[in-house]
Amino acid sequence: MRDILSGAAFLIFSLFFLWASFDIFDPGFDPLGPIFMPRLALTPIALISVLLIVKGTLSLRSDQAVTAAAPPAAPSGGTGARWKQVLILVLLAAYIFVLNTRAIPFEFLTPAFILAAGLSLVPWTRGALIPLVIVAIAIPPGIAFVFKRFLFVNLP
Repeated sequence: MRDILSGAAFLIFSLFFLWASFDIFDPGFDPLGPIFMPRLALTPIALISVLLIVKGTLSLRSDQAVTAAAPPAAPSGGTGARWKQVLILVLLAAYIFVLNTRAIPFEFLTPAFILAAGLSLVPWTRGALIPLVIVAIAIPPGIAFVFKRFLFVNLP
């Protein structure tokens, strides 16, 4: 049920802002236009929200089909997971603040943020750390390249 509600909330959010993006004024300065980035971000959110709703519906149907013979499972994500949620929010706020101050360039700050966020979410095993380090090293230069060369946006 949680997947259905989350998917519906994000679908409403993304559809509203997709609809609102039609009213964005285009002064003609940007070759892609100011509508491109919001739509680029909101379209995958809407599609993933639909997938989340479908997954939740299928899960709900399969749960209803299971007999009531098994005792209900303990809810997951109790107080142990709450500190991770708070830590991610603090890390994100710090990342945005430091980017806005322009004290550390995007290419150096983003790998540190990806590593810190990843280490707070995944278990510290070799199988989890190696892909995390690869992503932290490979993704930021790729993002910076796309923004600078194709979107003509200088990142902080």
